Amino acid sequence: MTDLRRTDRSRMRALNTQLVVDRIRGAEATSQADLIQATKLTTGTIVSIVRDLCRRGLVVRAGQGVSRGGRRPTLLRLNHSAATVLCCQVGSDTATVAVLDLGAEILARRDLTIERERGPEAFMAALVTCLQDLLRTHAPVDSCIAGLGLSLHGAVDAHRGVMLFSEHLGWRDVPFGDQLQQALGVPVFAEGETRTMTLAERRQGAAQGAQDFVLVELDTGIGMVQVLEGKLCRGRHHLAGELGFTVWDAAGPPTGGQRPRVLEDIASLRALCHQAEQLPEVVAAVAGQPPGGTTEATWLQGLVSASLAGHAAARE
Repeated sequence: MTDLRRTDRSRMRALNTQLVVDRIRGAEATSQADLIQATKLTTGTIVSIVRDLCRRGLVVRAGQGVSRGGRRPTLLRLNHSAATVLCCQVGSDTATVAVLDLGAEILARRDLTIERERGPEAFMAALVTCLQDLLRTHAPVDSCIAGLGLSLHGAVDAHRGVMLFSEHLGWRDVPFGDQLQQALGVPVFAEGETRTMTLAERRQGAAQGAQDFVLVELDTGIGMVQVLEGKLCRGRHHLAGELGFTVWDAAGPPTGGQRPRVLEDIASLRALCHQAEQLPEVVAAVAGQPPGGTTEATWLQGLVSASLAGHAAARE
């Protein structure tokens, strides 16, 4: 029972600290009184957490605020240079790697081609080398590394940091979290690509303040995430929202001899571009592009233009 209570107190302290850090991050400068009012935490809790954050260098004093009848309050702000954050978005063809400060300012970024046929081990070795090189050349000298945020293409078990499967990469059961944490010596936080996008929209995008919403991503595949009462819906097998794998034509010919046609076989970004390339009207619309310069965006624009011009095949 004692260990359970200690665990509960430790977890509550961590949650309260995260709440305070989020409030400080969201304001140019704030006071302890403002934090008490915004978080509804007790004065003692706020004072203790702020003292600890200041001791660790994560929060610094930023002058004095306007008096509300007593002494002028001491203002606090997040120390953006106190730590460095690593991040990596692993797509179906390319991985984007970046080093950020605590204010989310990008200090350096680099794209890494994914050679899927060499397998996940070779990719992770290249990723570690890339991250270490960026840290060596761009991270502030006295800055600690807070951790690595990892966005993974495909189905992901976020709790274990495992890519369960990615059809486009052809990889299964890849323990990204454990292997990268061992190689880099920092905490690794892994999440699925569409869920990562959802978290970003909720923190800084169109879904700020929303407790219930749905995000749909149209890309190489088709992803969907539901947020209910402020929480991501993952599903028992971490597959909630895999809209693209909804069976579209169970009686039709299987794709690649492996499975029936699913929604993303006909309506994903890649599928739409492939269909657009077969239509003379769309080909004519993008004919002015240089060789090799017809990007997915260009093909989609050509498809839309042909549809608006009344071409039936493009509309279909």
